[in-house]
Parts: sequence; C-alpha cells; structure tokens
Amino acid sequence: MRRMVLFRTSMFPDETSALENDEYLKPGKHLAEWLAPRLSEAGIQIGNIGPEDWGWYVELRGDHGLIMVCCSKVDDTDDQWLIHTHETSGIGKWFSRAKGKAGKEPEVIKAIAAALANEKRLEQVGWIDESVKGWEALSSDPFAPPGKNDILAH
Repeated sequence: MRRMVLFRTSMFPDETSALENDEYLKPGKHLAEWLAPRLSEAGIQIGNIGPEDWGWYVELRGDHGLIMVCCSKVDDTDDQWLIHTHETSGIGKWFSRAKGKAGKEPEVIKAIAAALANEKRLEQVGWIDESVKGWEALSSDPFAPPGKNDILAH
C-alpha cells in the first residue's frame, strides 16, 4: 500500500507572505483545510488540524490508534503538493483509544484517493512506491503492487 501521493495544482493560495514572520510554519494549511471535510464526508472522524515544521496535519483518532494525514508543499516548487499518512503505535495508540472511529489506514487512503480523483483542478496525481528511492516510482493506484508504476515523474 502506498501512503504518499504527489500532485500538481495551483488551487491553493500562496501562503508564503503569511508565513514570513514565523519560520516554524510551512505551507499546507489550505490543503489540510480542503482535505479534512472530504475525509469527514467519507465517514472518517476528524480531529485537530495543526502546523508542524514540515507542513500541516489532519489528525484522525480512532479505537485503533492515531493516524496523521500530513499535507505539505514540495520545497522549491510553485505547484507540487504532497499528502502522506502516518499511523502511530505504542503510547500514542493507547492515549487515543475510545475517541471515535477514524477508520483504518487503508480506509483513509481510499478516502484521500477518492477526494483527489473528484477534484478536476489537480494534475499528475501519483502515489509513491516507498520501496523505490526518489520520486521516480509513481502509480495512479495507491494499492498497486510494488514495482507497478504507470506515471513518470517530471
């Protein structure tokens, strides 16, 4: 299963000027705010949306643990964005028990894929094969087997 998706779009406003006074904040807020209601519409319980040093996250809490949906702009690009999921374990999983169902990670990835597929203003949507180094190995299908790549990164 591929947990990272890369795409191009100009639909999110440039956040650079708003972030100039705070080095900690990175672009991704508008992407996170766009994605969160779409995940909610898919039946996934949304928690907090917040900043990190790499971008913004949408927190999904459930009886299985905590899933962070990470939203960021690819550094030094004008229009490339990245979404990836990260499922926590250990004490983070224990603390997040019984706070609602976020869905398991494959369900979350299906909901992300559906949201991206329904948005016509996105281009070159490609799920990254984590078994291959770099951005070369992209597939239009997040559940494609490793090595099956049908999109070339540009």
